[in-house]
Amino acid sequence: MHADPHSSAHRGDSQYFQAIVDEMENGGLQAMLYDLLTFVPENGWNVLRTAPVTLGLKEQVVDSLRGIDRFMYELLSTGMYECDNLVDGGIFLSEDHGTDVSMKELRVAARVYLADHHSGQKAVSFDLIERAVREWFSANVVTRPGRQNASRWVFFPSLAECREHVRRTKGMEIPAPKERKPSLAIAA
Repeated sequence: MHADPHSSAHRGDSQYFQAIVDEMENGGLQAMLYDLLTFVPENGWNVLRTAPVTLGLKEQVVDSLRGIDRFMYELLSTGMYECDNLVDGGIFLSEDHGTDVSMKELRVAARVYLADHHSGQKAVSFDLIERAVREWFSANVVTRPGRQNASRWVFFPSLAECREHVRRTKGMEIPAPKERKPSLAIAA
């Protein structure tokens, strides 16, 4: 017999509830104890040490991102970051193919984002950005000879490859953007 705690179908039904009491008084308690003592989860007891990954937990992980990690998540989620301080008006990554972005431009974008969204973190070093783009995008940082001195560039793989990388390494599912829309950037 099964009692649905959310149903009011048997409210005031003394016959229904008497049947439950009779079952419990005539071997029901012993049967329940037997079930509890002999139960073995289908995948073994290690299931108790592995918390389920629920939608709420996934949202909590995203909500807890701060600083440069939040910037990288937003860039990966939208594929773009609009910013008037940048030469092309922002950073625009491709869904289908790799994209080169100057490390200087990426640093400016990160600084603007952090100033607008995380006032406590203002310093953004090249090393911090390099670590973040490798971690979030599996991107390569290369040095190219310039006119006066060498400049660093980030080669971002396609967004599809980057999302797969994050799924494998962080366990995060980031859907492809449905369409390009303005990001969280605020023109500076």
